[in-house]
Amino acid sequence: PTRLLHIKENASRLSLVATNPSQRCEYVALSHRWGTTKPASTMRGNLQSRMAGFAIETLPATFRDAVITAYRLGHEFIWIDSLCIVQDGQHEWQSECPRMSSIYQSAVLTIAAPAAEDSTAGFLHSRETLTDSKYSPCPIQYRTEGGKPQGTLTIWYPRCHPEPAPPERHLKRNPRDVLAEQPSSVLDNRGWVMQERILSRRTLYFGSFQMHFECHGALYYESLHEDNLNWQHRQVQEKDLGVTRRQFRERMLVIKASTTRFSSWWHSFLEAYSTCDLSVSTDRMPAISGIPASSDKYLAGIWERYLPEALLWMTTPNTAHLQCNSTRGREYVAPSWSWASSIGAVQFLVPRTNQSRTNWRLRILSCHTTLAGLDPYGLVKAGCL
Repeated sequence: PTRLLHIKENASRLSLVATNPSQRCEYVALSHRWGTTKPASTMRGNLQSRMAGFAIETLPATFRDAVITAYRLGHEFIWIDSLCIVQDGQHEWQSECPRMSSIYQSAVLTIAAPAAEDSTAGFLHSRETLTDSKYSPCPIQYRTEGGKPQGTLTIWYPRCHPEPAPPERHLKRNPRDVLAEQPSSVLDNRGWVMQERILSRRTLYFGSFQMHFECHGALYYESLHEDNLNWQHRQVQEKDLGVTRRQFRERMLVIKASTTRFSSWWHSFLEAYSTCDLSVSTDRMPAISGIPASSDKYLAGIWERYLPEALLWMTTPNTAHLQCNSTRGREYVAPSWSWASSIGAVQFLVPRTNQSRTNWRLRILSCHTTLAGLDPYGLVKAGCL
């Protein structure tokens, strides 16, 4: 990243510092939800004061908690998007956005606040929320070696389903459900998080009831003991991607060599991503600009090689009201023939098997897009087919 926050004086003060590309620096990154309240930001008007130093008390709760966590884990530097990127400089955003993937890939750890609605919510809270009706207490009396009662330990556990499911259903439950933690995690459906979660080397989640640690090949969470982790082979059953982060990287090496497999995977990925929420509609393509893994020409979210099938998309209706839940925003995002031009969930109509047998009765005469910035996978300002 261009800048990092330097944690000083026992985490009581911070200063924004410019990084030196020739020097390696370990840092922690924060994954959070902006929400409806704009978080503390660095602007051109306060850039110098940020670099001179400021007190941690001036930051909102989520940022303070992230700084304290990073410091107590032994790290001096942290990257927080709204503070490390000048927010009122369009040129800077265009130059920093292409680096977003490397920022999370290079961070030694990503701290995630899945239960925080916005930057003011914080995540280092008391766990008294376990008295929620979804949990039941299990008091256990413990004694001295001589058998004398010494105290009581209370364990809280999720209430059972009225009709208990077979044991394997409990063991195989999707760890993403645990991350969601009832009610659903506010990060769970955030568009930027899909890229952040895939690209981060390690992520530490601070949920409402417990912590979770995820790396490329493992997922640990407090409510699941070691035996169950071994039974699950310590793999994250991603609802969005169907793979762990390690498998994601390995799969990309294979599918890049297969036209059919890459096309199928890419469209499945886009369908999952399109269901996510974005605070800014124009982030539709920048939020996944770190994911593309093909050397083919990229046209507003579509690979030129797979253009015929990529044009066969439709908006997904809201089955509850039998209405389309996708619209086009006021700001230009992509040409109308691209899935990215629609705000909301989309579905591709090409069968995911035997695609090579499809006989396309069309010929692409010309197709091109005009980039809005420096990122070849980011914003476009025009497109023609």
